[in-house]
Amino acid sequence: MRVQTWVFISYSRTDRTYVNRLGAYLRLKGIPVWFDAALQAGSTFHEDLESRIDNCAAFIVVRTPESMASNWVADEVARAFRQERPVLPLLLQDCEPTINLERINAEDVRGARLPSNAFVQRLKEEVAAHASSRPKAVPTLRLSTIGAPRRPGRAVLAALLTVALIALGCTSLFSGGSPDDWRAMYEVNVLGTLNVTQALLPALVASGAGTVVVMGSTAGFVAYEGGGGYVAAKHGAHALAATLRLELYDKPVRVIEIAPGMVKTGEFALNRFRGDAGKAAAVYAGVAEPLTADDVADAVTWAVTRPAHFNVDLMVIRPRAQAAQHKVYREG
Repeated sequence: MRVQTWVFISYSRTDRTYVNRLGAYLRLKGIPVWFDAALQAGSTFHEDLESRIDNCAAFIVVRTPESMASNWVADEVARAFRQERPVLPLLLQDCEPTINLERINAEDVRGARLPSNAFVQRLKEEVAAHASSRPKAVPTLRLSTIGAPRRPGRAVLAALLTVALIALGCTSLFSGGSPDDWRAMYEVNVLGTLNVTQALLPALVASGAGTVVVMGSTAGFVAYEGGGGYVAAKHGAHALAATLRLELYDKPVRVIEIAPGMVKTGEFALNRFRGDAGKAAAVYAGVAEPLTADDVADAVTWAVTRPAHFNVDLMVIRPRAQAAQHKVYREG
């Protein structure tokens, strides 16, 4: 019997940019990964996280001075050893390992390199072996529904929001744009949307009033210098949404694409510029009121809560100061 499985990634919040790239790269190689990308200050080690470690096929710990000093990471590593999970360290920055990692050779990824083919193959072998083993208790994923017709005794999935967003790098096609970054962006923005939609589409059809929301971008329509990889990926996501809309014309499922322009969040630009806070801040410099994540959420909520016969094929949203990709009013 094959069971659901994944590779758990333990890391410090300061290393999230690299971990986002790592996760996208491993998924591209066919390896399911899980990491908590939303750890908040003051959070505590909880049962859901423990269960994720207990049921993982392998446990990656990203070694940096910050992660080796983190009590949270120490708890995760200790849990992995207690549960006899295969522990595979990645050395991202020079640092002394904790005592329980001293005798385990680390894959050298200094310089923010991605793991070697041999490391990836080891992960594939661990995943295959674990997927064939007897399953343990895995936490249930509960999906919220909006406006769904209720059936006695059954939960109904009526709305699917695919938030597949990652932008890496901002370089000219002719000055060293990374093919690995391009692959990662396509994997997340296009294949990620495809995979989750294919998996849940039967439930949406069965609901009798389903909705798929694809999170696109104005980059899906207009190119700009230095954004080739992201532009190509978002054009792919736009094509996916348009094609799905046509293919589901006779099914009780709406297909909505939300295409934001400039949205200021704590991570998007920072991830794109690999943690360079100065470059990330320059994206929004002088723009009094860029859109926020809450603005995007409002747009999604409005579109999804229209009557079932009302389909918002495409909603483009921008801050007032942004008339186009290349035309932004900046104060001062």
